[in-house]
Amino acid sequence: NFKLFRSLSLSGSYSTGSSNDKRYSPTNGELQTETRTFKKSWAITTRYSFTAPGGIAIPLFGKLKFSSVMTIDLSIRKNVNTGDSRTPGQPFVSNTDKSDFTVTPVIGYQFSQQLKGGLTALWQDTNDNWAKRKSHVRQLQIWAEIRF
Repeated sequence: NFKLFRSLSLSGSYSTGSSNDKRYSPTNGELQTETRTFKKSWAITTRYSFTAPGGIAIPLFGKLKFSSVMTIDLSIRKNVNTGDSRTPGQPFVSNTDKSDFTVTPVIGYQFSQQLKGGLTALWQDTNDNWAKRKSHVRQLQIWAEIRF
């Protein structure tokens, strides 16, 4: 986690892992299959927030003061999963090769306690090389909250 400026922060993470699963015969105890999986992922998240004090002049009532707050979040994530398996005496054969890349920007604006709004987007690409399948998700959400 880093705080770059007064209102700008940045955080990141990286992880990796692997596992090895061996299955043995319950009758004679010999190895039946061996499966290995490998996982890697990284993520970066940034946040920028600022406040703009202000007000509106209303005739007969004077100046109505309010403070608006805007936050901008951006999250980028990548996951990679691979795996292979074998039977005794045979070489390992790939059975999993998937990757996932996601970008999520979120913009929120709070005009006052009674009025809030924002924009959320999603860009996701998933690639399964082993199954030869790709999928893409594009999403945009605009929202507003008005309290009475």
